[in-house]
Amino acid sequence: MVTVPVWIYRALAALFPGDFRADFVPEMTQAFADACHSARKHGGGAVIRVVLRGLGDLVYRLPREWLDHLTPSRRPQRRERRNARMFETLGQNLHYAVRSLTKNPGFSTVVTLTLALGIGANTAIFSVVHGVLLTPLPFPEPERVITVAEINPDIDIEPRWVSIPNYADWKDQSQSFEHMALFRGRSRALTGSDDPEYILSASVTDEFFDVFGVAPFLGRGFRPEETKGTPDRPWWTMSAARVVVLSYGLWERHFAADSSVIGQSISVDGMANTIIGIMPPGFTQPGPWIAPGANVDIWLPFPLDAGSADRVNRSFFAAGRLHAGTSFAEARADLEVIGARLREAYPAVNENWNVTLVPWRDIIVGDVRQALFLVWAASGVVLLIACANVANLMLNRMLSRKGEIVVRAALGAGRARLASQILTESALLALVGGLAGVVLATGGVELVRALNPGNIPVVHEIGLDQTVLGVALATTLATALLFGLLPAVIASRPGLAAEIKEGTAKSLSKGRHRVRNVMATTQLVLAFTLLVGAGLITKSFSHLTSVSPGLNADNVFQATVALPWDRVSTVNARADFVDRVLERIDGLPGVTATAMINSLPFSGSNQYSPIWAEGQPE
Repeated sequence: MVTVPVWIYRALAALFPGDFRADFVPEMTQAFADACHSARKHGGGAVIRVVLRGLGDLVYRLPREWLDHLTPSRRPQRRERRNARMFETLGQNLHYAVRSLTKNPGFSTVVTLTLALGIGANTAIFSVVHGVLLTPLPFPEPERVITVAEINPDIDIEPRWVSIPNYADWKDQSQSFEHMALFRGRSRALTGSDDPEYILSASVTDEFFDVFGVAPFLGRGFRPEETKGTPDRPWWTMSAARVVVLSYGLWERHFAADSSVIGQSISVDGMANTIIGIMPPGFTQPGPWIAPGANVDIWLPFPLDAGSADRVNRSFFAAGRLHAGTSFAEARADLEVIGARLREAYPAVNENWNVTLVPWRDIIVGDVRQALFLVWAASGVVLLIACANVANLMLNRMLSRKGEIVVRAALGAGRARLASQILTESALLALVGGLAGVVLATGGVELVRALNPGNIPVVHEIGLDQTVLGVALATTLATALLFGLLPAVIASRPGLAAEIKEGTAKSLSKGRHRVRNVMATTQLVLAFTLLVGAGLITKSFSHLTSVSPGLNADNVFQATVALPWDRVSTVNARADFVDRVLERIDGLPGVTATAMINSLPFSGSNQYSPIWAEGQPE
């Protein structure tokens, strides 16, 4: 009896203009169906009155809507009325949501805190992922910058190291690179002031800045003649040109950003050098490549002498910029051909050595990529658990609001209006939780930066910028849909309002219990997965910390010395310097033993150089 009038009503409603039909017909049809369903218990006469009133309203409104649709002059008025109705509905939903949620502060507080923890953890971890993995490196077209290295399957070394003669052959013979440069980092002492400063320097060949497509914003870079070496001047010394390029940070710290600094002198390792250029802000390469969080403060010319260098001494680094349009695979094939020629030409030193290419970012990021994505996935699981918990709370609260649903249905609220009200409350809760989560994420990011474990590269890039805040907003809106959509769908189920008014809403209770069971099971599975993963990681960490490193570091302290190599360039001079330093330290109270080393154990610094036993064949 009720189905036929609803079918007729729906058929007539389909005659409305498309935009009106999309905006209002579904709610009108649902209100008509609920009214017919409710009138059924009062007999056929009540159903007939409801049907006639509803169909009459359709017949009355149909020509008016088509007149508005077909009359251009009335379209803006119609659009304004529709927009006004939409904003009026939204305002009513927001007003009612605020009033409803403030009347139940316990529920609102629990939901807000739950969402704040989930969204805050997700935002904080994403800010780290974005800063380390997604933020472009601070130079043009970073995907074209490649690390060129030698590898040997018989020797377990990182793909970083090259020998100077092999590099020179690659540079001369390769057709894939627009620029190629050799470099090496080392610590030096910045002297000449009251407080000497220990800084990281990079000795680079003349095309180094061209590899990164970055030019000094003051002064100039190095010229080819300034990077020419001689057999008596190895790379760790300073070139005969005695010129340097400063980082923007060092320029600000030591020269107060004075633009007249070009041409002035600066003392490095006790030797005077002329400042010829200042690099732009943010450029500190190859600092992050050498070590996470490292920044180069000064660049010196690399005294390159390929003819006198030893081809077996693989203790240097190389980088290149691919030609525009040259793919990574093409460049690798090009260098592999050159590598085969070098193995044939120099079998004694190049046997089993192959050339390899690694994107510059991959060297900087290293193994931290997998760890960051793992932590981000774990924070996503935490957010899903929070959404499932909040959805359960929303379902329970919806069941306690049966009387409200009855009143709203009696006043003509259809399925769409009931669903929009619940979604508005969900969005309001999610926005408040999202704001609280951003506050928590800000503290979390500052904590990560303050407690930098040392293996997070470009840690200074981590922060809540526009991209991170945009993702936080998207996460908040997605969260609102996740925990609000299911209660909204259940509340707007066809015939639900009529069943509640008749007191026969058993299906709601049964549906609620089924959904609660599903949500509880989902929470349990997610939480169990997260706990198992956390337990495995904790167990692995415990095992790693219990492994003996083979040395006792208790009461061992270290000091760093930037040795002025130009002053102690001979072996005997360096040995004498070491003896005098150790002798002075031995005389300090409480010191029982002293030693000197060029690289501390487990510091990650290595040098692959040949050694020969005296009196034995090389």
